[in-house]
Amino acid sequence: SIAAGARGFIPKTLPLKSLANILRLVADGEVYLPASFAKRGADSDSENLGLKPREKYVLGYLCEGLQNKEIGRQVGIDETIVKMDVKSICRKLGARNRTQAVIEAKKRGLY
Repeated sequence: SIAAGARGFIPKTLPLKSLANILRLVADGEVYLPASFAKRGADSDSENLGLKPREKYVLGYLCEGLQNKEIGRQVGIDETIVKMDVKSICRKLGARNRTQAVIEAKKRGLY
C-alpha cells in the first residue's frame, strides 16, 4: 500500500488517544507505520543484539521520532522506564545517544 502511495496504516487496535498525533504526522507529509509492522522484519537481528521485547517496541517508536513521554503512553510504561530502555538500547547498539541509536538501527535493517 505504501508503494502505491498510501501515507500510512492505522490499525483498528490503535489507542484512540494516539490517533490525533498520527493524523498530524501524516498531514505533515510523513509516513506512519506502527512499530509492530517494522518489528516483524527485525526479529532475528534484534534477538542477536539481545534486545528485550519491550526494548524492540521502544526502539520502533524511537525510529518513528516519538519523545520519551509519548513512547511511555504508547507502551504503557512510565517515562523513567523509557529512559532506562533507551540507555540500554544505546549500549546494545553501540550508540552514544538516541539519534545514533536510530541511525544504527536503520543501518542494520532493524527498522
